[in-house]
Amino acid sequence: MIDIIMPCYNAEHFIEETIQSVLRQTDRDFRLICVDDCSKDGTLQKLQQLAQQESRITVLRNDHNCGIAATRNKGIKAGNSKFIAFLDDDDIMPPDRLEIGRRYLEKHYHIGVVAGNYLIFDEEGKKKVVQKERFFSAEEVRAILPFVNIIPNGSTLIRREIIENNHIFFHEEYGIEDYRFYAELSRVTDINVLSDVLLEHRIMATQYSSVCVHSEQHFQKRQEAFDKVHKLLIQNITDRCHSQDMKIYTRFMQENIKEIELKELFRLYFAMQRIKKAVKRKGNADYNLFYKESDAAIKRSVKAFVYLKFRKQQ
Repeated sequence: MIDIIMPCYNAEHFIEETIQSVLRQTDRDFRLICVDDCSKDGTLQKLQQLAQQESRITVLRNDHNCGIAATRNKGIKAGNSKFIAFLDDDDIMPPDRLEIGRRYLEKHYHIGVVAGNYLIFDEEGKKKVVQKERFFSAEEVRAILPFVNIIPNGSTLIRREIIENNHIFFHEEYGIEDYRFYAELSRVTDINVLSDVLLEHRIMATQYSSVCVHSEQHFQKRQEAFDKVHKLLIQNITDRCHSQDMKIYTRFMQENIKEIELKELFRLYFAMQRIKKAVKRKGNADYNLFYKESDAAIKRSVKAFVYLKFRKQQ
């Protein structure tokens, strides 16, 4: 059986559409665990009504507003199925998502997590596939993750024993909870990302990752969270990494750098050359892909330097 964990908060306008997409799954051996995080609208009432109509729906409620990380963790602990899937309360699950994920994991016993491609749609319903052709092996995933999170949380299927045996759960991380979760998983198991579209993700202006950048305090905390995740990911694929190299790498992986000095670019270049060698020595990530992503990151930093210098002269 599959436990589908859905944290819910103020989603009365979307929750029924989302749950109906779950109930249309071709793989019907699942339980949907909905955890309401003290919604202030009619979300809980809608959940309870739907649960009365469908025995596979379980509705839980937090005693107080806990945030998405703690709410997901509560859902995980409430289940006991072999596999775990996640879905946000305003997203859509394609009909074959569970079937594709289960079939893949049952065929590939060494894989602990399988994810997929996804499409995005806005409030007007316009849809766009993020990347039409893509498949990432575990080695490729480890090579790319230090630069960008390519694992859509709402597309994954995870072996429960992996997260329980390694005590991996979600942490409240200012909008990058998913990134840290899969960074930790990538240290203990192989993750494959399929080309199949396994998630339809709704884009809204009020999403937390968009809101928090408007608060200086939240923005700073978000950058600190990114630093922790990036450090973890580099340590995962290198045999050793000098602290100064790590420091300059994490600085340039932050969002919206406001000031760059030319000497920092030189430091970044030489740091990444040393990190590349450390990645090659350890050998658990795709070196050629890491090399490519590393060079692309350096080029982005140079462009940012030129842009900031030009803007300063205006």
